[in-house]
Amino acid sequence: MTNENCCKCDNVVEDGICCPCCQSFVHPKCAGFTKDSLSLYKKMKNLRWYCDNCLGYVDDVKGISKLINDKHVALDMELKKISESGDILKNDIEQLRIAVDNSKGKLDKVASVDSLKSEINAKWSEVVKKNCDAVCSEVRSIQKTLNVVNENKERENNIIIFNLAESENSAKDKEIVMKIFQSLTEESIKSSDVVKVFRQGKKDEQITSPRPIIVKFNNTSSKVLVMNKLFKIKLLDDKLKSIRISHDMTREQRTDYRKLIDEAKSREADDGEDFLYRVRGPVGRWKIVRFLKKGK
Repeated sequence: MTNENCCKCDNVVEDGICCPCCQSFVHPKCAGFTKDSLSLYKKMKNLRWYCDNCLGYVDDVKGISKLINDKHVALDMELKKISESGDILKNDIEQLRIAVDNSKGKLDKVASVDSLKSEINAKWSEVVKKNCDAVCSEVRSIQKTLNVVNENKERENNIIIFNLAESENSAKDKEIVMKIFQSLTEESIKSSDVVKVFRQGKKDEQITSPRPIIVKFNNTSSKVLVMNKLFKIKLLDDKLKSIRISHDMTREQRTDYRKLIDEAKSREADDGEDFLYRVRGPVGRWKIVRFLKKGK
């Protein structure tokens, strides 16, 4: 049982279909599936059903990779412009130095030549510092943006498994992880779908709790398939029922997610006893979804 209500008829869904965007569940019958089409859907792991609310922005999801690549190209162009501006600045500084040197003979005839030189040097230093600070600030901003994009791209096909007992080696960890995935997905996940399985951090004999396991998939579809079957964890062996699986999020993403969770709880408390509020959707594009409680 999913413990979620059908987004069509609002009754509890025991064995339903999940929207990969907002994690909403629906009865196959409510979604218009026949017995044959439902059987075909379960056999084809790359076939997805989207709810009416999410169908409008599915195309946006398909374009994420293109947007990231376009962002890289735009940032490379900005860096090139900054480099060209730096060359121009160097040339202007050199021209200013030459002008000062050429004027040395005339300046020596002025009574306040020392004061004038100091003023010119001060203004020259101010111009150089101002332009250098602007260039450095722009470079730091671009570098930060690139780091965020690269880190999000690196983590988008990852999941983290908590509370899984430590094994004697990484090969044994992967063997156990694959058994979990095959149990959850009815053997739809193959070994070739998993790129890497490793423990987070170094093992400390003084710490009794197991280290989290990071799993890297070679495609988003495999990850989504596992995440959509998490309700089956309670059907695993007793030693595995206590595991917890989540997305591999950055620190900023975890902070944003916790804020939305707190906001959902606050809305639910303010709304009384009629509705449930849950955070649903892809990583970084979450939204708060309202469900009518059963019997209301």
